[in-house]
Amino acid sequence: MTYSVETYTSREEWLEARRGGIGASDVAAILGLIPKWSSPYKLWRQRMGYEAATVENEAMEWGLRLEPVIADKYAQATGRKLVDRGRYTILRSVEHPFMTCTLDREIESERGPGDLEIKTADAFHADEWDVTPPKRYQAQFQAQLAVTGWGWGSLAVLIGGRNFRYWDIERDQKTIPGLIEVCRRFWECVQNGTPPPIDSSEATAKALREQYATQEDTTVELPPESAAWDYELALIGGQIKALKDRETGLKNKLIASIGRASYGLLPGGAGRYQFKLKRTPSFTVAEKSFRELRRVK
Repeated sequence: MTYSVETYTSREEWLEARRGGIGASDVAAILGLIPKWSSPYKLWRQRMGYEAATVENEAMEWGLRLEPVIADKYAQATGRKLVDRGRYTILRSVEHPFMTCTLDREIESERGPGDLEIKTADAFHADEWDVTPPKRYQAQFQAQLAVTGWGWGSLAVLIGGRNFRYWDIERDQKTIPGLIEVCRRFWECVQNGTPPPIDSSEATAKALREQYATQEDTTVELPPESAAWDYELALIGGQIKALKDRETGLKNKLIASIGRASYGLLPGGAGRYQFKLKRTPSFTVAEKSFRELRRVK
């Protein structure tokens, strides 16, 4: 067997055990696929104990509540038998013990065991699932197969509370070695206490603001490379201002062309702009009317 099994009795024990490795759900953060929610730097701080693990929100709660319902639907749709190892069971790779996963369900089939990963998605993000599952979930799925050594599995999703879909996914042996190497380098950062490089993600920006929320009346010498940062920031600032000015000028031309009409059609039916009347609610600020220009389908 390519993995060992660890069973815990509570979420707190399970979370503490997860700090001793990289869970498959962490891989998307390490790869920079979820910059709004997490990043290598934010995840590193969590593994180092500097920052608490992500608190379960309402979306996560409902995902867990709907998991057995979606699993039953998958079993009914495919005729496959499912095994539930438990929410607080961790599988750990024997060859790469820093890699772990917690499976939603295990599939028993004639072709051998498979991994069933279960997701929920709101209707506003349905287009992400049009052809294949989002890359962040595919990365998680391949990380799980890296731990188990299995050759296949399925990813099922319930979209908008009523649209069920699933994909059978094969083990990607070309991707998995590189994925393991990326995780190994990240785990070395944790073991050495050396943070990964600072990136441009929203998650890293939030982590830094929280890390340095307090202020000291001191001055520090910036590193030599900060001169290049300063120059580039000034350059970008000028470019942004020029682009904003250009944007405002182009919008002004469109508004002048639309006038009091609601829509303006582009030549050849290439699209249209809407110049819409909007009102701010009186309970927030004094009521006023204004119009907003935006490109519409």
